[in-house]
Amino acid sequence: MKQTLLRFTMKLTLMLMALVLGGMLRAQPATKDENVLHDPMIMRPGYVAPNEDAVASSVVTIGNYDNFKLGVDFAECSITNNPLNPLQYFAVWNSTGSAGGKGYYTLDGYNWNASSPSWTQMRGDVVVAYDSSGNLAYQNMYGASSILGVKVAISSNNGQTWAAPVNSNSGVDKNWLAADQTSGPFSNRLMGVMTANSGGSVSRSSDNGVSWQSSPNLNPQNLPGMSICIGPDGDIQGGSQYIVTNSGSSFASVYTFFESNDGGATFQQRSAQSFSNTVGSQVNGRNAVLNMRTRPYPNIAADNSYGPHRGRLYLVYASNNPTGNGNKPDIFLRYSDDHAVTWSPAKVVNDDPNSQNNHNWFPAIWTEKNTGRLYISWMDTRDTPTSDSAMIYATYTDDGITFQPNQQISSKKMKINCSSCGGGGTPMYLGDYNGIAANPVTAMLAWTDFRDNNFGSYTAYFPDYAMRTMLAVNDTLIDTLSVNVAVPSVKLYNNTVEFSAEVAPSPATGSFEFYFPNGNTLSTLPDSVSLQVVRQGDVPSGVYNLTVTGRGPNGTPVHKRSLIFKVVNTAPVAAFAATETGICTGSSIGFNDQSAGAPTQWEWAFTGGSPASSTAQNPSGITYPASGSYNVTLKVTNAFGSNTSSKPAYITVSDQPAAPVATNAEICFGLPVPQLTATGIDIRWYNDAALTTQVGSGNSFSTGQSLPGIYQYYATQSTIGCESAASIATLTIHPKPEAMVADFDPTCSAYPAFDLVNGTPAGGVYSGPGVSENRFDPSVAGVGEHKIIYIYTDENGCGDTASASIIVNESPATSLAPFEAVCANQAAFNLTGGLPEGGTWSGTGVSSGQFDPAAAGPGEHLITYSIAPVNGCEGMASQPLTVNTVPQPVLGSDTTLCANLAVTIDGNTPNGVSYLWTPGGATSPTLVVDSTGIGIGAAAFVLAVTSNMNCTGTDAVIVTFKDCTGIEEFAGALRLNIYPNPGNGKFALELNATTPLRLNLRVINTLGKEVYARQSITVNGSLKYTLDLSNQPDGMYVLYVYDTKSSISRKIIIYR
Repeated sequence: MKQTLLRFTMKLTLMLMALVLGGMLRAQPATKDENVLHDPMIMRPGYVAPNEDAVASSVVTIGNYDNFKLGVDFAECSITNNPLNPLQYFAVWNSTGSAGGKGYYTLDGYNWNASSPSWTQMRGDVVVAYDSSGNLAYQNMYGASSILGVKVAISSNNGQTWAAPVNSNSGVDKNWLAADQTSGPFSNRLMGVMTANSGGSVSRSSDNGVSWQSSPNLNPQNLPGMSICIGPDGDIQGGSQYIVTNSGSSFASVYTFFESNDGGATFQQRSAQSFSNTVGSQVNGRNAVLNMRTRPYPNIAADNSYGPHRGRLYLVYASNNPTGNGNKPDIFLRYSDDHAVTWSPAKVVNDDPNSQNNHNWFPAIWTEKNTGRLYISWMDTRDTPTSDSAMIYATYTDDGITFQPNQQISSKKMKINCSSCGGGGTPMYLGDYNGIAANPVTAMLAWTDFRDNNFGSYTAYFPDYAMRTMLAVNDTLIDTLSVNVAVPSVKLYNNTVEFSAEVAPSPATGSFEFYFPNGNTLSTLPDSVSLQVVRQGDVPSGVYNLTVTGRGPNGTPVHKRSLIFKVVNTAPVAAFAATETGICTGSSIGFNDQSAGAPTQWEWAFTGGSPASSTAQNPSGITYPASGSYNVTLKVTNAFGSNTSSKPAYITVSDQPAAPVATNAEICFGLPVPQLTATGIDIRWYNDAALTTQVGSGNSFSTGQSLPGIYQYYATQSTIGCESAASIATLTIHPKPEAMVADFDPTCSAYPAFDLVNGTPAGGVYSGPGVSENRFDPSVAGVGEHKIIYIYTDENGCGDTASASIIVNESPATSLAPFEAVCANQAAFNLTGGLPEGGTWSGTGVSSGQFDPAAAGPGEHLITYSIAPVNGCEGMASQPLTVNTVPQPVLGSDTTLCANLAVTIDGNTPNGVSYLWTPGGATSPTLVVDSTGIGIGAAAFVLAVTSNMNCTGTDAVIVTFKDCTGIEEFAGALRLNIYPNPGNGKFALELNATTPLRLNLRVINTLGKEVYARQSITVNGSLKYTLDLSNQPDGMYVLYVYDTKSSISRKIIIYR
């Protein structure tokens, strides 16, 4: 019994020692889900992890796009890139080994190697971050039998080697790490968070992870998912450190946001938000999508750029839409512009139609610090109607408001409920998060892929371009191998792609050279380039591998494609071509070697040429001075033999013909464009004076031009390849003028015709109803709407047409009786004859219903009678009224003569047909006057002349007879002033006498009738006297001032 007990004791001791030693070396994932509020790695019982180091990295290319498979690990990943070198990325996944994680690095953006720090008893939840100086921090939970906290290891060479890890946080679950990549006051500071036994643990390091200081725990925090990011505080780079905690219940978590402005020493709560709900279904107290455990982790990132949204804080999470157990989740985004105090409404990131039919969950985010662009990736079932398989999708946004079209990133579907992957629990552990990191050109996604029924560790670029290489002819290189390199499509990639090439193995002798005839860079995508691989020297026969590499402007994205080709060594086969085979005398041409088989020597013979021979591969400048036909021969040689090719009468040399006769053409824009023509033989057309670009041939040439302009082309003729000088043919396409006509105002049927002036440019022609000589007559057009057409033709004969409508409304019925002619000197009179009565009059010489012939003047005047508007139209009627010219006799100036003399007054007047003199009643055009019957003194003689239109005009002259033996009129003793003269009938007389006088006044009209008299007016010095003739009509009158011895007379005129 003792022996049995001893053996059992020893056996038990050995077992315990093995367990302890194993625990010291390996922190095995749990096989039970014991706490639904924590998210540990859970391994399926009996799962045997693969030999991780035996899985080599590979590139999986499907549909010309690359996914990079780095290995097989245990899900959950994080990725970061070196801000000093866009080619350097480091990615890490959980593992079942004692290291707790498996890391991979790339130094060229394409090839990956595995590397991890030397640490044991690690528990996973791996996170990596780069600071601004190129130091890489790797965070991993640790603890032998339970999680105690996290350690951080630092690498200065992208994970190739690591410094000894140090403890940073104490806690029990889900950690996160951030690094300040700015040049602000907290530059390069590392900050870590994780769920602790009470609240959320916060720590910081300001010496590149050598030592860490703890900050007060943040509450509330009881659910996994606590996260951290760095953002600006106004102009202070990195001045805001944000932390979001996750609390509440698994199906109604609360995001509480904190901010620090002192580098993480203290934090202030900004807000608490209940944004999330269930993700998928509620299974055993957990969120699950097709038996994959998940949680609405709050992912936060800040815009550190100097763009329009600097400082914007982004929040991305997954939740069911609509809310409720068993529904399907979407990816949501919100942002805050006031340091997490308030938040924007939620925007759905995924753009799948009818997203309620698909699962969209598991988001990862990154904000690129230079551009502010937010990249988002997630798992998506839109490609599977049954929603049991997923792919990785991604998009980006520059403002959190609009998103680029979602892009499929993973190249093959993965079954979500992967029971063979190794995760345990119900719902099953298949990882809790993915990763993404970006540089200014592109981002790289990291995720766990189940496509091969295991935890595949994958990465891919986004935005990205597809790449394809194809042999242009075959896979045999004799002298040149032609390859087509294409970018057949893109996934939101809009930068350049530059290509390079290399061949392996390197040949023992000779070499390969690579030529891109049209350049090695694509700026517009999709597109392709041509690559020529040319062997130089004696490259050995054999099989070689050609690798073509494509890179973005900063080296990323980078992709490679390989082709196998063969080198075959044979004697060359001679072949050649001339740059031209028909030339003019004295011209020079070149020859191009087209031989196959990589010749090394060339021997040319040019009959009739100068020089007559050459050993160059592609000789040029061979001149032929005389016309004729000449032979050319080429012999090529290499180490394997030689070959000769001869072409008899290959070169034809002709004398240059004269230039052809070319004809110009011109046309108006919009009409069929005529062809240019030239007379000659073998006509060639060029669009440049240097004759470098031929655009046509033949005696007629369609230019293809259709827009206005002056286009010059150059026509030559050729005789057996000898081309003449050029003649210029010009095509002129005149611009078409743009005719416009503004809308016409409505008019009325009774209105007079008016000029049409609404058309532009001016100078065109109008047509339409009622239009004549560009005038519109409403009465001719009639009542209704009429289309008026305006046709404008410019100086080139190019025209355009426009039209507008004019509406003629009906005017009320109005009539006007014809007028009888009147004389120009007739007094103003009232207008009559318009019906219905009560209207108004208008026209030349019309005022207040009266017509004044004097104001109108001689001629025909249109008098219009209008009545009040009805429906906007006046009633109008018009009649002409003729004002006849009044004959105007001119009798000359008043005259004074001696009483013994006589004077003849000439009254001949144009248009006068009858004459009447007063006094006396003579009817002749002239009148002889003497003092008979007059005596000493003045007498007025008035002539009335009547025209054939019965209009009478008058004039008067005063003849004064004096006693030539005595004193003349008043002997200068009296001065007489009359004003105003003409006047309205009242005149002021101013009499000034040097001696006392007693005077008489007398006024007679043109008929000789006395109309005013006054006797015995005493003037002693100065006298002012008012002469009132206001009762007399307008006309001419004669005033006599006289005494018993003398008299004076003055003409006065009444004109009102």
